[in-house]
Amino acid sequence: MLNRGISLSLILAATVTLRADVTVRQSMDIKINMPMPGAQPPQMPFKEILMRIKGDHGYADMGIMTVISDGLTHQVTLVDPKTKRYATSSMEDYIAKTSQAAAMPDMPEEARQMLAKTTFDVKSIETGRSDRIQGIAVSEREVTMNINIPVPAPGMESGLQIVGKIHVWKPQPAEFDRLPALREVAAFYERNKAFSPAESMRKMFSSMPGMGASADKMVEELTKGGNTIVRMHMEMFMPGLAKMMEQARAGGANVPDAPPLDRPLVEMTTEMKELSTDAVADSVFQIPAGYQQAPMEDLLKAMMAAFTAGARQ
Repeated sequence: MLNRGISLSLILAATVTLRADVTVRQSMDIKINMPMPGAQPPQMPFKEILMRIKGDHGYADMGIMTVISDGLTHQVTLVDPKTKRYATSSMEDYIAKTSQAAAMPDMPEEARQMLAKTTFDVKSIETGRSDRIQGIAVSEREVTMNINIPVPAPGMESGLQIVGKIHVWKPQPAEFDRLPALREVAAFYERNKAFSPAESMRKMFSSMPGMGASADKMVEELTKGGNTIVRMHMEMFMPGLAKMMEQARAGGANVPDAPPLDRPLVEMTTEMKELSTDAVADSVFQIPAGYQQAPMEDLLKAMMAAFTAGARQ
């Protein structure tokens, strides 16, 4: 769920377009800090997103799928290089269908009702720390999420607790004057707030059981100081996991040791690796010759299958 949900939010964000020629390459990495008996650690179905922008046209290559968007017609084309198929729909319909896919419609009703009672608290602070990433001067904001799921958990009266910490590094104000590509990104998000990464994340998370208005608050905290993110590092902790493993082991189960309390169970990092205003060819935004049109639902189903396969590796 976490692997797929976060990945989809990034895919939605990658469909937006800028006015000038811009290339952005973003790496992605996920780690599970606990051994899984008899299984390989979950993996992302792709390691980077390559975005190419020309005027009102956008291109995002994720390996498993390519997204081509047209800001003038507000249309999105999803291209599957494996099966040589493509599907085209309105931006609104694409975001809605991708959000529905993230909401996991096959979830049992009992689980859905349980998650609907989840409590979610989020806050953020400016840490005062700064850095340089790919030559860009950035400042850090830390977003903390406390999630309580009302299911029985050893030693936890309120249920299963999950703590998330998201560190985001954003360009310092002077960098937007120095770097035209950053300025174009910020200007586009200001003109087209409905297509911003924040709105994409809001639509996706709002569709998940138990999120509701909490998605608005999470996005509000993430976007304080602007939408342009150079690096994001997320950590997820489960304080009661050690006791759960201990109880399972006492019952004869062969379970691994939980990570120490100060080490996250899951870590995910995305980072900008390339940002340039080099010219982008018009051909980048064309559907490859020989590709066959297919229903959007079919390509989204294939994309979900790729996420699921990655999570099971």
